[in-house]
Amino acid sequence: MEKVFRQIKILSIGKMICSIGISLLLLGVINTTFISFSTHDLSFFIYPLSWAILCLTVVLSFLKFFIRRKKCFQFVVADLLVIILLGYWLLRYDFDLQLANWKLFLFGELCILWFSIRMLLECNLISVEKISWVLLSTGIIQSVWGILQLYGFCESNHSKFDITGSFFNPGPYSGYIAIMVPVSLYLFLSTKCMKRYVALFFLAVLLCILPAGMSRSAWIGAIVSSVIVLFWQNNWIKYWYLKRKLSVLCLVVSVVGIAVGSYLMFNLKKDSAYGRLFIWKNTVCAIWKKPVFGYGSCMFPVAYAQEQTDRFRSGKYTATEERVAGNPEYAFNEYLQILVEGGCLLLFGVVVIVAYALSGGIKRRDYGLCGGLISLLIFAFSSYPFQYPAFCVVAVIIVASLSTKRTIGVGNNVYGHCVLVFLVAASIFLLFLQDAPKGVIEKLDKCRYLRSTDALEVAEKGYAMLYPDLKHNADFVYEYGLCLSQQKKYLESNELLRRSMLLRCNYQCYNALGGNSQQQQNYEQAEKYYYDAIYLLPNRIYSYYRLFLLYAQPEFYQPDKLKQMAKIVLTKRPKVYSKAIEEMRGEVKVILKEHGCDLKSHVIDC
Repeated sequence: MEKVFRQIKILSIGKMICSIGISLLLLGVINTTFISFSTHDLSFFIYPLSWAILCLTVVLSFLKFFIRRKKCFQFVVADLLVIILLGYWLLRYDFDLQLANWKLFLFGELCILWFSIRMLLECNLISVEKISWVLLSTGIIQSVWGILQLYGFCESNHSKFDITGSFFNPGPYSGYIAIMVPVSLYLFLSTKCMKRYVALFFLAVLLCILPAGMSRSAWIGAIVSSVIVLFWQNNWIKYWYLKRKLSVLCLVVSVVGIAVGSYLMFNLKKDSAYGRLFIWKNTVCAIWKKPVFGYGSCMFPVAYAQEQTDRFRSGKYTATEERVAGNPEYAFNEYLQILVEGGCLLLFGVVVIVAYALSGGIKRRDYGLCGGLISLLIFAFSSYPFQYPAFCVVAVIIVASLSTKRTIGVGNNVYGHCVLVFLVAASIFLLFLQDAPKGVIEKLDKCRYLRSTDALEVAEKGYAMLYPDLKHNADFVYEYGLCLSQQKKYLESNELLRRSMLLRCNYQCYNALGGNSQQQQNYEQAEKYYYDAIYLLPNRIYSYYRLFLLYAQPEFYQPDKLKQMAKIVLTKRPKVYSKAIEEMRGEVKVILKEHGCDLKSHVIDC
């Protein structure tokens, strides 16, 4: 008997060590997405993530092989849906253009992570509670990071904001914190003894830093998800059903409170709110043209740029819309983004997976993860969380955890081993295809330095070597195009500038294309490109300035259009005033004097 007890004790200790090790490994997987590099290229976040997921699959294989478990991996509905959606996304991806190859690696890694989490839970190698603590730990890391930035101990990743965490601006940072608020709240409500106080302390830290991000979407997500967790955990729904009059009163008060709160938060940053409304308006119009299948994976910038250009070209816009218009890379609404790129079919699949996960989580009383998922879904209505690997990793972990059944019958060990072999092989393969970011970043910095010192030929060679790795990066492609333009290689430059337009709806690409055409003395084409820039973003004075210079050329001199552009440059209210605008206006006045023109009360006479 003593021997049996000793064996049980050894097994318990081994199980505890195994669980802690896997928890630390999962913590490492998420934390790899926090690694910052000197350039804002999200593809560089994938390389350390790939290493972490490879380690996870290897450890999982080792444990699965040497630790005999009665419970084995079995497919569920969510697994099939994940495979179908990944296949659909790949079918819609344009492999000729290759606009975002790094997303191929990311989605591959996420698929491996999905099945790894599923197998860890089904084989009882980790629990949902431990996964919740792992997620909460990453939130605390971000909170401490933000506090250090707020008090000047760490540098922010954005020049205009004091607090960003590992992200590039406070919006996604606040959204990440908001996900962890309901998780910590549930752990506080459901755990006992020391765990309860730790969860309370973590909750306090999260709530202290959340307001500093000034993200209305994050606030709403955190509040709504926390209230839902409280309802679930305390069974308030049943209580309110019995107290119907009180329920109606509370419902009315809640609706009024939400309405007032929404109004106040809308007015907190009016231009930001109007800007997102304008983006959504154009995005919905683009979706209406291709609602079923969408425009294709990673094609949002192309679809949006065309829609915004058509709107301003038609003249059907307000002064407010002109003022808040910009160059968005994302729809600031993940559901609209999915509709643009994948159509109704892709969105329907995503909704089914999320619904499956939530229904399973509620049934098994995993309210913390359900609350975190709800917070993320709310935040995704007015932001772009899934454009960051960190959010994608967290979302996969949460949904996979909620989709896993806790009581699985005995399965086929051979089948489970085959799945593990595939996961390890796929991890190695994806890692092999990627390049280490450090060397790429150093080479890019060198190219930029050479270009700034007018060593253009050497810089061009460097850009050409980096192009296969960075052809998905709009800034890099734009820089490369300008470098070629400076060497009067206009045809090659135009090709790169057009590609940059596919990656981001940047009005400066049109201006650069116009400059190339102007240098080639193709003035009509240059005029067309400058007007394209104006119709894409009419609130930017620079495009009108370039047109003014074009009309001032002796070979293309047009006095009426010259006066028109001069008046716009001198009188138009800029979105953001800068010294460059002052210099442009000064140059316009000098050129007008050279042409014998006078400016009187904003009326130009030549």
